[in-house]
Amino acid sequence: MSSTIFFQKYTDPNNNDNILCDKQVLIDFIHSNTQTKSKRGRPKKPPNTFVMWKNDNMDTLKSYFKDYDTIKDWSKQSKIDYYNFKEIGIPKKDGKPKLVELITIKAGIIWNTVEQHVKNKYELKRDNAIKNFNTPRIKINIKDSWIGPYHNKEISKKVKKDGKIIPNYKEHTLNEIIDIADNMGNLCGGITETSNGKYSLRFGELVDKQNVCSWIKKDYVYKPTKSKRGRPKKPVQYESDSDNESLLEQEKMIVTSVTYNGLEYYHNESTNYIYEPISGDIVGIYDNGNIQLY
Repeated sequence: MSSTIFFQKYTDPNNNDNILCDKQVLIDFIHSNTQTKSKRGRPKKPPNTFVMWKNDNMDTLKSYFKDYDTIKDWSKQSKIDYYNFKEIGIPKKDGKPKLVELITIKAGIIWNTVEQHVKNKYELKRDNAIKNFNTPRIKINIKDSWIGPYHNKEISKKVKKDGKIIPNYKEHTLNEIIDIADNMGNLCGGITETSNGKYSLRFGELVDKQNVCSWIKKDYVYKPTKSKRGRPKKPVQYESDSDNESLLEQEKMIVTSVTYNGLEYYHNESTNYIYEPISGDIVGIYDNGNIQLY
């Protein structure tokens, strides 16, 4: 709960605008705000190998476009000529491009030609960074009907509503998510805090995963659905944040920088996936010129 919402909810205009609430409500509010501040200051998840290489070679990448500020004519044909001269394909939209977009396109093209031993070096660099990555968490008082935290454990399956996975929660506190989970009954067995600090409603079994944390309803028992007799079905693939971990490196890297709601993302033109530039996680899809985040 934000400070604004808290004050609106518990300020009593009939009592000199004093704050009136239960002691436990105030304790939970203080804990939740302390948790939010700690998240802002905690280490960021190490970027993927492409971003590491791109950052290390930024000066070289910028040098390809040292004439950028001198270009005054960004009409359609002039822009096509510029892109051809820089060997970065065909522009997807009209108007003056952002320098970061040109650099990202060029970086993706060069990355495809980088020798494997160089990529191996960055894979090792990222592996070491992941090992040193630690996400501190403050212990929060939660309901007696819940148990946890389980560090480096995630609950295996994401809760769905109307056939669609419920998006992760970012602005809510843990206790607010617990209330949401309780209202869902047996559909939700617990909560997993992902490596980027978001809360995900889950059900299933606890499985190992680094840099996450989970809480479970004390009375929750997971009962896997039994398969019907007859021809065996193919295993169901459940979505997991780890599934996206290395896709950015595995797929053909032809990317452009796109901006959505003031934030920069990467668009892989061969798959139309939208990536978060730091972690490399898939966060949406590019559909007919529109960005749709999950």
